[in-house]
Amino acid sequence: MDVLAKELEKLRGVAIAGRQAGEEGMTKEATTFYAYIVALSFPDGSVPAESKNAIKALMEQVVEQLQDSIGSIDFWHNPDKQKKDAQ
Repeated sequence: MDVLAKELEKLRGVAIAGRQAGEEGMTKEATTFYAYIVALSFPDGSVPAESKNAIKALMEQVVEQLQDSIGSIDFWHNPDKQKKDAQ
């Protein structure tokens, strides 16, 4: 039980600290999306070399679009803006 508690405390520390830097030239926000998409899309977690740069660029574009949309005034309280940005 003590081992489990210690390991959970370590995991908690990692979660609180969050991602500190991006991966290989990506922002940390885009890296988060990249890691998630890779985990969903590639069972072994390995992206084919010929696709890696394209996926990274796509994640940067997605994050940029999200940041622009979410940063607009009253985005979270304006269903019309949310629908427009989802298209």
